[in-house]
Amino acid sequence: MVPDDERGQSIQIGAVLLFGALVLALAGYQAFVVPAQNERVEFSHSQTVQGHMSELRNAIVSAPGGGGTQSVSVQLGTEYPGRVLGLNPGRPTGQLRTAGTDDQSVEFSVRNAEATGETGDFWDGSGRSYRTGGLVYRPNYNVYSDAPTTAYENSVLSNEFGSDTVALSDQTLVDGSRITLVALNGSYGATQSGTVSPDVRPVSSSTRTVTVSDDGDPIELTIPTKLDEDTWEELLRRRLGVGHRHRRGVRNPQPRTRNRPAVHPPDGQSRRRHRRHRNRRSLPDGRLR
Repeated sequence: MVPDDERGQSIQIGAVLLFGALVLALAGYQAFVVPAQNERVEFSHSQTVQGHMSELRNAIVSAPGGGGTQSVSVQLGTEYPGRVLGLNPGRPTGQLRTAGTDDQSVEFSVRNAEATGETGDFWDGSGRSYRTGGLVYRPNYNVYSDAPTTAYENSVLSNEFGSDTVALSDQTLVDGSRITLVALNGSYGATQSGTVSPDVRPVSSSTRTVTVSDDGDPIELTIPTKLDEDTWEELLRRRLGVGHRHRRGVRNPQPRTRNRPAVHPPDGQSRRRHRRHRNRRSLPDGRLR
């Protein structure tokens, strides 16, 4: 016959072991399952925000076609699903800001371009420079550590993975003998987990196309860029086609600095359009900056 006190000890030991197993299971769920699920949420958001940045890029490069202010929504952060078991970290945030627009050295230039008639008083072969800049979205995820920084510059949207950059869009600067320049000016900055809607507003808009010819030397377009030569070679090849003639000269080719490729259109005559854009940010009182 088993004494009553020994039966009581067996039941207590079993309860302690069951409780310990539940604690270990919950700890494993918190340590492995929750992060894996949250990483999938963050990865999905990364794909979504790249789509939003593509829409913002399209709003900028479509400026030469006419139209007024365009507002594009960008979801900077995301939200994890609610949980009965387990705890989520704080909501991921993201930052969207202009880059280079307050730096006087960030500009594109056109040289050796001449026009006829009254336009020739301005386009006389001398160099013409215009301030510009870009837009950068940088995520701040809790788990997805390999998420790219998505950036816009010179009509191109790209993903930056550390020192590697992958173009997500085509370039629209040069298309055959047509040069289309869109300068991005102004200042914008937002860091949060919600959605923002920056406005893209044309500062000077015109659908007029000016025909220019070289002045004896090839027309040269120089731009500031973080994309490498190989990327620009591929982007230009798609638009200039077979048998094109262009050259790239790179200054400051060190990693993460701005290169300056020079592009020559394929023949001695080009058509050029230029338009400036400004990013506007709504202030709390409704004014625009």
